[in-house]
Amino acid sequence: MEVLSSNVYWLMLLYGLQGVPYGFQVAFLPILMHTAGASLTKVSLLRALSLPWMLKLMWVPVVTSSSSIKRPLTFSLSGLSVVFAASSMISVQSAWTLSIILLTMNILVSVQDIAVDTFAIQNLTETEMGMGNAIQVVAYKVGAMFGGGMLTWASQFYSWSVLMTWVATVYLITVIVIYLGLPTKKSDLDAENEELDKKNISITADFLSSDSKNLFNHKQDKECLSKLGAEQDDTSTYKIERNGYSKHQVVCPSHGYNLRSSSLNLRQYTSPSDFSSDDHFRTAIKHRRECVHDQPLARHTAAWECGKHSESHMQDAHQGSLYDDLASVLRGPGMLWLLLYLLIYKLGEQGAISIFPMYLLDCDVTTNQVAFWTGLLAQCVSISGSLLGGWLLNHNTKHRSLSLELGSLCFWRFIALSILSFMIWLDGSFNPLLLCLPFYLILLLGGAITTATFTLMMTTSQRASQACVQTLTHTTMATAEVLGKVIFTALAGLLVDHTGYVAGFIIFANLSMLALLPIYKITIFAPKGTVPS
Repeated sequence: MEVLSSNVYWLMLLYGLQGVPYGFQVAFLPILMHTAGASLTKVSLLRALSLPWMLKLMWVPVVTSSSSIKRPLTFSLSGLSVVFAASSMISVQSAWTLSIILLTMNILVSVQDIAVDTFAIQNLTETEMGMGNAIQVVAYKVGAMFGGGMLTWASQFYSWSVLMTWVATVYLITVIVIYLGLPTKKSDLDAENEELDKKNISITADFLSSDSKNLFNHKQDKECLSKLGAEQDDTSTYKIERNGYSKHQVVCPSHGYNLRSSSLNLRQYTSPSDFSSDDHFRTAIKHRRECVHDQPLARHTAAWECGKHSESHMQDAHQGSLYDDLASVLRGPGMLWLLLYLLIYKLGEQGAISIFPMYLLDCDVTTNQVAFWTGLLAQCVSISGSLLGGWLLNHNTKHRSLSLELGSLCFWRFIALSILSFMIWLDGSFNPLLLCLPFYLILLLGGAITTATFTLMMTTSQRASQACVQTLTHTTMATAEVLGKVIFTALAGLLVDHTGYVAGFIIFANLSMLALLPIYKITIFAPKGTVPS
Protein backbone atom coordinates (compact mmCIF):
# COMPACT_ATOMS: atom_id res chain seq x y z
CA MET A 1 0.00 0.00 0.00
CA GLU A 2 1.39 3.39 -1.04
CA VAL A 3 2.09 5.77 1.84
CA LEU A 4 1.12 9.38 1.22
CA SER A 5 3.56 12.12 2.12
CA SER A 6 3.02 14.53 5.01
CA ASN A 7 2.13 17.25 2.49
CA VAL A 8 -1.16 15.48 1.77
CA TYR A 9 -2.13 15.59 5.44
CA TRP A 10 -1.30 19.28 5.63
CA LEU A 11 -3.54 19.79 2.60
CA MET A 12 -6.34 17.95 4.39
CA LEU A 13 -6.12 20.46 7.22
CA LEU A 14 -5.81 23.52 4.97
CA TYR A 15 -8.67 22.60 2.64
CA GLY A 16 -10.81 21.63 5.60
CA LEU A 17 -10.34 25.09 7.09
CA GLN A 18 -11.18 26.60 3.70
CA GLY A 19 -14.46 24.68 3.56
CA VAL A 20 -15.83 26.02 6.84
CA PRO A 21 -16.77 29.51 5.50
CA TYR A 22 -18.36 27.86 2.46
CA GLY A 23 -20.65 25.68 4.58
CA PHE A 24 -21.35 28.65 6.82
CA GLN A 25 -22.60 30.72 3.85
CA VAL A 26 -24.42 28.11 1.75
CA ALA A 27 -26.00 25.93 4.46
CA PHE A 28 -26.06 27.50 7.91
CA LEU A 29 -27.06 31.09 7.10
CA PRO A 30 -29.71 30.25 4.44
CA ILE A 31 -31.58 27.87 6.73
CA LEU A 32 -31.32 30.32 9.61
CA MET A 33 -32.63 33.19 7.49
CA HIS A 34 -35.40 31.26 5.68
CA THR A 35 -36.64 29.91 9.00
CA ALA A 36 -36.87 33.53 10.17
CA GLY A 37 -39.04 34.38 7.14
CA ALA A 38 -36.54 35.62 4.53
CA SER A 39 -37.54 35.03 0.88
CA LEU A 40 -35.61 32.75 -1.46
CA THR A 41 -34.38 35.80 -3.36
CA LYS A 42 -32.85 37.38 -0.25
CA VAL A 43 -31.31 34.09 0.81
CA SER A 44 -29.76 33.47 -2.62
CA LEU A 45 -28.40 36.99 -2.93
CA LEU A 46 -26.06 36.20 -0.04
CA ARG A 47 -23.93 34.35 -2.59
CA ALA A 48 -23.35 37.62 -4.45
CA LEU A 49 -21.04 38.54 -1.55
CA SER A 50 -18.67 35.85 -2.87
CA LEU A 51 -17.68 38.16 -5.73
CA PRO A 52 -14.22 38.82 -4.18
CA TRP A 53 -13.37 35.38 -5.52
CA MET A 54 -13.54 36.96 -8.97
CA LEU A 55 -10.61 39.17 -7.99
CA LYS A 56 -8.32 36.27 -7.17
CA LEU A 57 -6.03 37.14 -10.06
CA MET A 58 -5.20 40.38 -8.25
CA TRP A 59 -3.91 38.48 -5.22
CA VAL A 60 -1.67 36.12 -7.24
CA PRO A 61 1.37 38.47 -7.40
CA VAL A 62 1.09 39.16 -3.68
CA VAL A 63 0.95 35.48 -2.73
CA THR A 64 3.58 34.22 -5.16
CA SER A 65 6.04 37.00 -4.28
CA SER A 66 5.98 36.05 -0.61
CA SER A 67 9.22 34.53 0.64
CA SER A 68 7.27 31.79 2.44
CA ILE A 69 3.82 30.32 1.83
CA LYS A 70 3.25 30.54 5.59
CA ARG A 71 2.81 34.30 5.39
CA PRO A 72 -0.34 34.44 3.23
CA LEU A 73 -1.73 31.38 5.02
CA THR A 74 -1.30 32.74 8.53
CA PHE A 75 -2.55 36.16 7.41
CA SER A 76 -5.78 34.78 5.93
CA LEU A 77 -6.46 32.34 8.75
CA SER A 78 -5.77 34.95 11.43
CA GLY A 79 -8.13 37.30 9.61
CA LEU A 80 -10.85 34.63 9.55
CA SER A 81 -10.43 34.13 13.29
CA VAL A 82 -10.96 37.87 13.81
CA VAL A 83 -13.97 37.91 11.44
CA PHE A 84 -15.75 35.07 13.26
CA ALA A 85 -14.95 36.70 16.61
CA ALA A 86 -16.50 39.94 15.34
CA SER A 87 -19.55 37.98 14.12
CA SER A 88 -20.23 36.85 17.65
CA MET A 89 -20.88 40.48 18.62
CA ILE A 90 -23.55 41.23 15.99
CA SER A 91 -27.09 40.06 15.36
CA VAL A 92 -27.87 37.80 12.39
CA GLN A 93 -30.77 40.13 11.56
CA SER A 94 -28.35 43.04 11.01
CA ALA A 95 -28.21 42.85 7.20
CA TRP A 96 -25.58 45.52 6.51
CA THR A 97 -23.18 44.41 9.23
CA LEU A 98 -23.58 40.78 8.21
CA SER A 99 -22.88 41.72 4.59
CA ILE A 100 -19.61 43.43 5.54
CA ILE A 101 -18.63 40.38 7.59
CA LEU A 102 -19.31 38.02 4.69
CA LEU A 103 -17.52 40.25 2.17
CA THR A 104 -14.40 40.37 4.34
CA MET A 105 -14.63 36.63 4.91
CA ASN A 106 -14.66 35.91 1.18
CA ILE A 107 -11.66 38.18 0.52
CA LEU A 108 -9.64 36.30 3.15
CA VAL A 109 -10.74 32.87 1.93
CA SER A 110 -9.84 33.76 -1.68
CA VAL A 111 -6.30 34.66 -0.55
CA GLN A 112 -6.13 31.42 1.40
CA ASP A 113 -7.30 29.47 -1.65
CA ILE A 114 -4.42 30.77 -3.78
CA ALA A 115 -1.90 29.98 -1.06
CA VAL A 116 -3.20 26.45 -0.52
CA ASP A 117 -3.36 25.74 -4.26
CA THR A 118 0.23 26.98 -4.62
CA PHE A 119 1.32 24.67 -1.82
CA ALA A 120 -0.48 21.74 -3.49
CA ILE A 121 0.91 22.37 -6.98
CA GLN A 122 4.48 22.66 -5.70
CA ASN A 123 4.40 19.67 -3.34
CA LEU A 124 2.09 16.96 -4.72
CA THR A 125 3.89 14.32 -6.77
CA GLU A 126 2.43 12.80 -9.92
CA THR A 127 1.57 9.56 -8.12
CA GLU A 128 -0.30 11.51 -5.43
CA MET A 129 -2.32 13.58 -7.89
CA GLY A 130 -5.48 11.47 -8.26
CA MET A 131 -5.97 10.55 -4.62
CA GLY A 132 -4.54 13.87 -3.51
CA ASN A 133 -7.28 15.74 -5.35
CA ALA A 134 -9.88 13.38 -3.90
CA ILE A 135 -8.54 14.14 -0.41
CA GLN A 136 -8.61 17.84 -1.25
CA VAL A 137 -12.30 17.73 -2.18
CA VAL A 138 -13.15 15.47 0.77
CA ALA A 139 -11.39 17.73 3.28
CA TYR A 140 -13.12 20.79 1.84
CA LYS A 141 -16.51 19.10 2.21
CA VAL A 142 -15.74 17.99 5.75
CA GLY A 143 -15.05 21.62 6.54
CA ALA A 144 -18.28 22.61 4.79
CA MET A 145 -20.14 20.00 6.83
CA PHE A 146 -18.70 21.51 10.01
CA GLY A 147 -19.58 25.07 8.95
CA GLY A 148 -23.02 24.09 7.62
CA GLY A 149 -24.80 21.02 9.00
CA MET A 150 -23.05 20.83 12.37
CA LEU A 151 -23.51 24.54 13.12
CA THR A 152 -27.18 24.31 12.07
CA TRP A 153 -27.72 21.34 14.36
CA ALA A 154 -25.79 23.00 17.22
CA SER A 155 -27.82 26.21 16.82
CA GLN A 156 -30.74 24.42 18.50
CA PHE A 157 -28.71 24.21 21.71
CA TYR A 158 -26.25 27.13 21.63
CA SER A 159 -26.59 30.80 20.83
CA TRP A 160 -25.18 32.53 17.78
CA SER A 161 -22.45 34.22 19.87
CA VAL A 162 -21.24 30.94 21.36
CA LEU A 163 -21.05 29.26 17.95
CA MET A 164 -19.09 32.10 16.37
CA THR A 165 -16.66 32.22 19.30
CA TRP A 166 -16.17 28.47 18.94
CA VAL A 167 -15.25 28.76 15.24
CA ALA A 168 -12.93 31.73 15.90
CA THR A 169 -11.06 29.68 18.50
CA VAL A 170 -10.61 26.77 16.08
CA TYR A 171 -9.01 29.10 13.51
CA LEU A 172 -6.75 30.67 16.12
CA ILE A 173 -5.43 27.27 17.20
CA THR A 174 -4.76 26.19 13.61
CA VAL A 175 -2.84 29.41 12.90
CA ILE A 176 -0.41 28.48 15.66
CA VAL A 177 -0.11 24.89 14.41
CA ILE A 178 0.54 25.97 10.80
CA TYR A 179 3.04 28.65 11.80
CA LEU A 180 5.06 26.19 13.87
CA GLY A 181 4.81 23.04 11.76
CA LEU A 182 4.02 23.69 8.08
CA PRO A 183 6.99 22.72 5.88
CA THR A 184 8.12 25.15 3.22
CA LYS A 185 9.71 24.27 -0.08
CA LYS A 186 12.10 26.63 -1.82
CA SER A 187 12.43 26.64 -5.57
CA ASP A 188 15.63 25.28 -7.10
CA LEU A 189 16.57 28.74 -8.34
CA ASP A 190 16.13 30.35 -4.93
CA ALA A 191 18.15 27.59 -3.27
CA GLU A 192 20.94 28.00 -5.80
CA ASN A 193 20.99 31.77 -5.38
CA GLU A 194 21.16 31.52 -1.59
CA GLU A 195 24.02 29.04 -1.79
CA LEU A 196 25.95 31.34 -4.11
CA ASP A 197 25.27 34.31 -1.82
CA LYS A 198 26.75 32.46 1.12
CA LYS A 199 29.88 31.53 -0.73
CA ASN A 200 30.18 34.99 -2.33
CA ILE A 201 31.73 33.59 -5.47
CA SER A 202 31.86 34.70 -9.08
CA ILE A 203 30.75 32.44 -11.89
CA THR A 204 32.94 32.89 -14.91
CA ALA A 205 32.84 31.20 -18.27
CA ASP A 206 35.14 31.25 -21.23
CA PHE A 207 32.73 31.09 -24.19
CA LEU A 208 35.28 31.32 -26.96
CA SER A 209 38.56 29.55 -26.41
CA SER A 210 41.02 28.88 -29.21
CA ASP A 211 39.69 25.38 -29.73
CA SER A 212 35.93 26.16 -29.55
CA LYS A 213 35.29 29.30 -31.64
CA ASN A 214 33.04 27.35 -33.97
CA LEU A 215 30.56 26.88 -31.13
CA PHE A 216 29.65 30.59 -31.28
CA ASN A 217 27.97 29.98 -34.62
CA HIS A 218 24.91 28.64 -32.83
CA LYS A 219 22.14 31.16 -33.52
CA GLN A 220 20.46 30.51 -30.19
CA ASP A 221 23.59 31.40 -28.24
CA LYS A 222 24.08 34.60 -30.20
CA GLU A 223 20.52 35.68 -29.47
CA CYS A 224 20.87 34.80 -25.80
CA LEU A 225 24.03 36.84 -25.40
CA SER A 226 22.68 39.81 -27.34
CA LYS A 227 19.51 39.93 -25.25
CA LEU A 228 21.65 39.96 -22.13
CA GLY A 229 23.48 43.01 -23.53
CA ALA A 230 26.82 41.20 -23.75
CA GLU A 231 29.50 42.41 -26.16
CA GLN A 232 32.56 40.62 -27.43
CA ASP A 233 35.88 42.16 -26.43
CA ASP A 234 39.36 41.71 -27.90
CA THR A 235 40.03 38.56 -25.92
CA SER A 236 36.69 36.96 -26.89
CA THR A 237 35.76 36.32 -23.26
CA TYR A 238 32.89 37.26 -21.01
CA LYS A 239 32.22 37.44 -17.32
CA ILE A 240 28.96 37.52 -15.37
CA GLU A 241 29.64 38.13 -11.72
CA ARG A 242 27.39 37.75 -8.69
CA ASN A 243 27.05 40.85 -6.57
CA GLY A 244 24.44 39.69 -4.04
CA TYR A 245 21.84 42.33 -4.89
CA SER A 246 19.32 40.29 -6.86
CA LYS A 247 17.58 36.96 -6.89
CA HIS A 248 16.84 37.01 -10.63
CA GLN A 249 19.07 34.92 -12.84
CA VAL A 250 19.31 34.25 -16.57
CA VAL A 251 21.05 31.12 -17.77
CA CYS A 252 22.04 30.62 -21.40
CA PRO A 253 21.77 27.23 -23.13
CA SER A 254 24.93 25.20 -23.37
CA HIS A 255 26.15 23.42 -26.46
CA GLY A 256 29.37 22.03 -25.06
CA TYR A 257 31.11 25.04 -23.54
CA ASN A 258 33.73 24.14 -20.98
CA LEU A 259 33.87 25.90 -17.65
CA ARG A 260 37.30 27.47 -17.13
CA SER A 261 38.81 27.90 -13.73
CA SER A 262 41.08 30.65 -15.06
CA SER A 263 39.51 33.29 -17.29
CA LEU A 264 41.16 35.99 -19.36
CA ASN A 265 40.09 39.63 -19.48
CA LEU A 266 36.40 39.64 -18.65
CA ARG A 267 33.45 42.04 -18.80
CA GLN A 268 31.35 42.69 -15.69
CA TYR A 269 27.76 44.02 -15.27
CA THR A 270 27.05 45.50 -11.87
CA SER A 271 24.86 48.58 -12.34
CA PRO A 272 21.35 49.36 -13.64
CA SER A 273 22.81 51.52 -16.40
CA ASP A 274 23.66 48.37 -18.33
CA PHE A 275 19.91 47.76 -18.51
CA SER A 276 18.56 51.29 -18.57
CA SER A 277 15.17 50.65 -20.19
CA ASP A 278 12.23 48.70 -18.84
CA ASP A 279 11.84 46.97 -22.20
CA HIS A 280 15.40 45.71 -22.08
CA PHE A 281 14.96 44.55 -18.50
CA ARG A 282 11.68 42.75 -19.24
CA THR A 283 13.14 41.14 -22.34
CA ALA A 284 15.97 39.70 -20.29
CA ILE A 285 13.59 38.43 -17.62
CA LYS A 286 11.32 36.91 -20.27
CA HIS A 287 14.29 35.33 -22.01
CA ARG A 288 15.19 33.64 -18.75
CA ARG A 289 12.25 31.28 -19.20
CA GLU A 290 13.44 30.39 -22.68
CA CYS A 291 17.06 29.84 -21.69
CA VAL A 292 16.88 27.79 -18.48
CA HIS A 293 17.62 24.11 -19.00
CA ASP A 294 17.85 21.21 -16.59
CA GLN A 295 21.37 20.13 -17.61
CA PRO A 296 23.86 20.82 -14.78
CA LEU A 297 26.44 22.25 -17.20
CA ALA A 298 23.92 24.72 -18.61
CA ARG A 299 23.18 26.07 -15.15
CA HIS A 300 26.80 27.18 -14.79
CA THR A 301 27.68 28.13 -18.34
CA ALA A 302 26.58 31.77 -18.06
CA ALA A 303 24.52 33.77 -15.57
CA TRP A 304 23.23 37.32 -15.56
CA GLU A 305 22.04 39.13 -12.46
CA CYS A 306 19.99 42.27 -12.50
CA GLY A 307 22.22 44.11 -10.03
CA LYS A 308 21.12 47.05 -7.93
CA HIS A 309 17.65 47.51 -9.45
CA SER A 310 15.21 49.38 -7.30
CA GLU A 311 12.17 47.62 -5.83
CA SER A 312 9.79 49.63 -7.99
CA HIS A 313 11.72 48.69 -11.12
CA MET A 314 11.43 45.01 -10.24
CA GLN A 315 7.69 45.28 -9.55
CA ASP A 316 7.03 46.98 -12.91
CA ALA A 317 8.81 44.19 -14.73
CA HIS A 318 6.91 41.56 -12.74
CA GLN A 319 3.61 43.22 -13.59
CA GLY A 320 4.44 43.23 -17.29
CA SER A 321 5.44 39.60 -17.07
CA LEU A 322 2.13 38.80 -15.31
CA TYR A 323 0.11 40.18 -18.22
CA ASP A 324 2.24 38.24 -20.70
CA ASP A 325 1.84 35.05 -18.69
CA LEU A 326 -1.94 35.50 -18.44
CA ALA A 327 -2.19 35.96 -22.21
CA SER A 328 -0.07 32.85 -22.68
CA VAL A 329 -2.34 30.88 -20.34
CA LEU A 330 -5.46 31.88 -22.28
CA ARG A 331 -3.81 30.91 -25.58
CA GLY A 332 -3.10 27.40 -24.34
CA PRO A 333 -4.56 24.45 -26.29
CA GLY A 334 -8.18 23.89 -25.32
CA MET A 335 -7.96 26.45 -22.49
CA LEU A 336 -10.96 28.55 -23.58
CA TRP A 337 -13.15 25.47 -23.83
CA LEU A 338 -11.89 24.34 -20.43
CA LEU A 339 -12.76 27.74 -18.92
CA LEU A 340 -16.24 27.54 -20.49
CA TYR A 341 -16.71 24.10 -18.97
CA LEU A 342 -15.66 25.39 -15.54
CA LEU A 343 -18.17 28.23 -15.84
CA ILE A 344 -21.19 26.01 -16.54
CA TYR A 345 -20.52 22.49 -15.26
CA LYS A 346 -22.11 23.15 -11.84
CA LEU A 347 -25.02 25.39 -12.86
CA GLY A 348 -27.93 22.97 -12.52
CA GLU A 349 -26.43 21.00 -9.66
CA GLN A 350 -25.68 24.07 -7.51
CA GLY A 351 -29.14 25.51 -8.14
CA ALA A 352 -30.82 22.30 -6.98
CA ILE A 353 -28.55 21.85 -3.95
CA SER A 354 -29.09 25.43 -2.73
CA ILE A 355 -32.88 25.43 -3.18
CA PHE A 356 -33.77 21.90 -2.03
CA PRO A 357 -33.39 22.61 1.73
CA MET A 358 -35.70 25.62 1.33
CA TYR A 359 -38.25 23.37 -0.41
CA LEU A 360 -38.19 20.95 2.54
CA LEU A 361 -38.69 23.81 5.00
CA ASP A 362 -41.71 24.97 2.97
CA CYS A 363 -43.05 21.38 3.17
CA ASP A 364 -43.11 21.78 6.97
CA VAL A 365 -40.07 19.63 7.62
CA THR A 366 -38.46 20.70 10.88
CA THR A 367 -35.17 22.60 10.95
CA ASN A 368 -33.44 19.78 12.81
CA GLN A 369 -34.48 17.29 10.14
CA VAL A 370 -33.39 19.58 7.32
CA ALA A 371 -30.03 20.16 9.01
CA PHE A 372 -29.48 16.42 9.39
CA TRP A 373 -30.77 15.20 5.99
CA THR A 374 -29.41 17.99 3.79
CA GLY A 375 -26.48 19.00 5.99
CA LEU A 376 -24.65 16.24 7.82
CA LEU A 377 -25.87 13.21 5.89
CA ALA A 378 -25.79 14.98 2.53
CA GLN A 379 -22.16 15.99 3.02
CA CYS A 380 -21.26 12.41 3.89
CA VAL A 381 -22.81 11.30 0.60
CA SER A 382 -20.96 14.05 -1.25
CA ILE A 383 -17.68 12.97 0.34
CA SER A 384 -18.39 9.41 -0.79
CA GLY A 385 -18.82 10.77 -4.30
CA SER A 386 -15.46 12.51 -4.11
CA LEU A 387 -13.79 9.27 -3.01
CA LEU A 388 -15.59 7.49 -5.84
CA GLY A 389 -14.14 10.02 -8.25
CA GLY A 390 -10.65 9.41 -6.91
CA TRP A 391 -11.14 5.65 -7.26
CA LEU A 392 -12.32 6.02 -10.84
CA LEU A 393 -9.31 8.17 -11.70
CA ASN A 394 -6.89 5.63 -10.24
CA HIS A 395 -8.47 2.49 -11.73
CA ASN A 396 -10.26 3.38 -14.97
CA THR A 397 -7.78 5.69 -16.68
CA LYS A 398 -6.27 2.84 -18.66
CA HIS A 399 -9.54 2.34 -20.49
CA ARG A 400 -11.29 5.71 -20.41
CA SER A 401 -9.96 9.23 -20.74
CA LEU A 402 -10.68 11.80 -18.06
CA SER A 403 -12.94 13.78 -20.41
CA LEU A 404 -14.99 10.67 -21.25
CA GLU A 405 -15.32 9.97 -17.53
CA LEU A 406 -16.62 13.51 -16.98
CA GLY A 407 -19.11 13.22 -19.85
CA SER A 408 -20.55 9.98 -18.49
CA LEU A 409 -20.88 11.35 -14.96
CA CYS A 410 -22.57 14.54 -16.22
CA PHE A 411 -25.13 12.49 -18.16
CA TRP A 412 -26.10 10.42 -15.10
CA ARG A 413 -26.31 13.59 -13.03
CA PHE A 414 -28.88 14.89 -15.54
CA ILE A 415 -30.90 11.68 -15.02
CA ALA A 416 -30.83 12.15 -11.22
CA LEU A 417 -31.93 15.81 -11.51
CA SER A 418 -34.75 14.78 -13.85
CA ILE A 419 -35.99 12.19 -11.32
CA LEU A 420 -35.95 14.81 -8.54
CA SER A 421 -37.86 17.27 -10.75
CA PHE A 422 -40.47 14.61 -11.55
CA MET A 423 -40.97 13.75 -7.86
CA ILE A 424 -41.39 17.43 -6.97
CA TRP A 425 -43.92 17.75 -9.83
CA LEU A 426 -45.95 14.95 -8.17
CA ASP A 427 -46.50 17.25 -5.21
CA GLY A 428 -47.92 15.44 -2.18
CA SER A 429 -47.46 11.95 -3.65
CA PHE A 430 -44.27 11.30 -1.72
CA ASN A 431 -43.03 11.82 1.79
CA PRO A 432 -40.79 14.90 1.52
CA LEU A 433 -37.90 12.98 3.03
CA LEU A 434 -38.11 10.38 0.21
CA LEU A 435 -37.05 13.18 -2.12
CA CYS A 436 -33.65 12.98 -0.46
CA LEU A 437 -32.91 9.74 -2.36
CA PRO A 438 -32.47 11.36 -5.82
CA PHE A 439 -30.94 14.35 -4.04
CA TYR A 440 -28.25 12.07 -2.60
CA LEU A 441 -27.65 10.56 -6.03
CA ILE A 442 -27.05 14.08 -7.37
CA LEU A 443 -24.55 14.72 -4.57
CA LEU A 444 -22.79 11.39 -5.15
CA LEU A 445 -22.31 12.06 -8.86
CA GLY A 446 -21.50 15.72 -8.23
CA GLY A 447 -18.72 14.74 -5.83
CA ALA A 448 -17.16 12.44 -8.42
CA ILE A 449 -17.43 15.17 -11.08
CA THR A 450 -15.76 17.69 -8.78
CA THR A 451 -12.80 15.38 -8.08
CA ALA A 452 -12.30 14.67 -11.78
CA THR A 453 -12.58 18.38 -12.62
CA PHE A 454 -10.09 19.44 -9.95
CA THR A 455 -7.66 16.78 -11.19
CA LEU A 456 -7.99 18.19 -14.71
CA MET A 457 -7.28 21.69 -13.35
CA MET A 458 -4.26 20.53 -11.36
CA THR A 459 -2.67 18.56 -14.19
CA THR A 460 -3.24 21.46 -16.58
CA SER A 461 -1.52 23.80 -14.13
CA GLN A 462 1.47 21.52 -13.64
CA ARG A 463 2.25 21.59 -17.37
CA ALA A 464 3.51 25.16 -16.88
CA SER A 465 7.28 25.28 -16.38
CA GLN A 466 7.44 28.12 -13.85
CA ALA A 467 5.88 28.04 -10.38
CA CYS A 468 4.36 31.52 -10.75
CA VAL A 469 2.77 30.53 -14.08
CA GLN A 470 1.44 27.32 -12.52
CA THR A 471 -0.25 29.38 -9.81
CA LEU A 472 -1.62 31.83 -12.38
CA THR A 473 -3.00 29.01 -14.54
CA HIS A 474 -4.72 27.32 -11.62
CA THR A 475 -6.06 30.60 -10.26
CA THR A 476 -7.52 31.52 -13.66
CA MET A 477 -9.36 28.20 -13.83
CA ALA A 478 -10.47 28.34 -10.19
CA THR A 479 -11.82 31.86 -10.73
CA ALA A 480 -13.93 30.66 -13.67
CA GLU A 481 -15.16 27.70 -11.61
CA VAL A 482 -16.25 29.89 -8.70
CA LEU A 483 -17.72 32.55 -11.00
CA GLY A 484 -20.14 30.09 -12.59
CA LYS A 485 -21.32 28.74 -9.26
CA VAL A 486 -21.65 32.09 -7.51
CA ILE A 487 -23.56 33.95 -10.23
CA PHE A 488 -26.17 31.27 -10.82
CA THR A 489 -26.61 30.34 -7.16
CA ALA A 490 -27.19 34.01 -6.37
CA LEU A 491 -29.95 34.09 -9.01
CA ALA A 492 -31.46 30.66 -8.28
CA GLY A 493 -33.75 31.97 -5.53
CA LEU A 494 -35.00 34.77 -7.77
CA LEU A 495 -35.72 32.21 -10.52
CA VAL A 496 -37.70 29.90 -8.21
CA ASP A 497 -39.61 32.82 -6.64
CA HIS A 498 -40.91 33.73 -10.13
CA THR A 499 -41.37 30.28 -11.71
CA GLY A 500 -42.14 28.02 -8.75
CA TYR A 501 -40.32 24.94 -7.51
CA VAL A 502 -41.37 22.56 -10.31
CA ALA A 503 -40.29 24.79 -13.22
CA GLY A 504 -37.17 25.80 -11.33
CA PHE A 505 -35.96 22.22 -10.86
CA ILE A 506 -36.76 21.36 -14.50
CA ILE A 507 -34.54 24.28 -15.55
CA PHE A 508 -31.81 23.05 -13.21
CA ALA A 509 -31.93 19.60 -14.82
CA ASN A 510 -31.58 20.96 -18.35
CA LEU A 511 -28.76 23.33 -17.41
CA SER A 512 -26.72 20.38 -16.16
CA MET A 513 -26.49 19.04 -19.74
CA LEU A 514 -24.69 22.13 -21.04
CA ALA A 515 -21.36 20.86 -19.73
CA LEU A 516 -21.25 18.08 -22.35
CA LEU A 517 -20.40 20.43 -25.23
CA PRO A 518 -17.16 21.91 -23.81
CA ILE A 519 -16.13 18.43 -22.60
CA TYR A 520 -16.44 17.21 -26.19
CA LYS A 521 -14.51 20.21 -27.51
CA ILE A 522 -11.71 19.77 -24.97
CA THR A 523 -11.29 16.17 -26.14
CA ILE A 524 -11.38 16.98 -29.86
CA PHE A 525 -9.28 20.14 -30.07
CA ALA A 526 -6.66 19.63 -27.37
CA PRO A 527 -3.44 18.14 -28.80
CA LYS A 528 -2.29 14.74 -27.71
CA GLY A 529 -1.06 14.70 -24.13
CA THR A 530 -2.87 17.84 -22.98
CA VAL A 531 -5.99 16.03 -21.78
CA PRO A 532 -5.01 13.56 -19.03
CA SER A 533 -5.78 9.94 -19.83
